[in-house]
Amino acid sequence: MILSIDEEEFSPIDYVTSKGRNGYFGVEKNLSFDYRGKTYITRALVVRSEEKAMLAAKTREKHM
Repeated sequence: MILSIDEEEFSPIDYVTSKGRNGYFGVEKNLSFDYRGKTYITRALVVRSEEKAMLAAKTREKHM
């Protein structure tokens, strides 16, 4: 599900960490799953952090 979300779907989230960092984006999606023969639908909030994305890119570059 996460990989199916386009970048344009994310909206800025008004959140600042205790260290004063911001740069969070989120998107709310419906998530359906089957359990014991029944289908359930719930909401999912997917959050993206610019800082985490930059750290992951640096780590990938380092390992290459």
